[in-house]
Amino acid sequence: MTQAEKTMLQKSRKILVVEDDAAMLQVINGQLQSHGYETVLASSADEAEAILNEQLIPIVICDKNMPRRSGLDLCRSLRQNPKTRGVYFIMITALGTPDEKVRALNEGVDDYLSKSPKPNELLARLKVAHRILDLQEQIVELERAAAAMAVVTTLAHEINNPLTGLLGFLELSQQRLNRTPLNEENLEKIKKMLERVHEQGKRIEAVVKKLMELRQYSTKTYLNNIEMIDLSVQMLKESQAEK
Repeated sequence: MTQAEKTMLQKSRKILVVEDDAAMLQVINGQLQSHGYETVLASSADEAEAILNEQLIPIVICDKNMPRRSGLDLCRSLRQNPKTRGVYFIMITALGTPDEKVRALNEGVDDYLSKSPKPNELLARLKVAHRILDLQEQIVELERAAAAMAVVTTLAHEINNPLTGLLGFLELSQQRLNRTPLNEENLEKIKKMLERVHEQGKRIEAVVKKLMELRQYSTKTYLNNIEMIDLSVQMLKESQAEK
């Protein structure tokens, strides 16, 4: 095993081990701790679910056959909970039929461990788990970066037009003040220009407010494949929600 692989396997990640057999629980716990993992132990599905609702643990190693609630039932319940549906779930089981394994995978199980797993098998499964979790983290970071870029692009586009108008009206007002006498007619024209400045300022304020309140959004592709947040869709959704 390379040093890079050892580093990946020994990352500071908690693992929740769920096993009703106390002796087997201690065997797996010892194997994990000997390789630098921090473990949390549970002897039932109910106890495991309560732990996961209190703290984020990315990897769960769980026995399939337990009293009251099976490991598969726990996995199914975790997948239905937004707080826990992203955990990597490894099932400990004796050799089952292919149909049973397919069913478990369809229910949300990510991988299998044989009963009384050997240390090299356990570490190999965890290596896969870490690789997948790392890829998921990278995807989340890319999505965050894309969302941030969409916000920046939207700000540049949506604010640029009213800002250009605002600055133009201010410049015209300044020129009129500098070049013409302040008679009633000119004051009225300046007043109208300032009203337009106020309108453009309110447009900018509305865009900024919508972006600050944004939780879910749609994007729209413009020229040169530029992605921007479609504020018109967001405003329509909010308008419909208010009715």
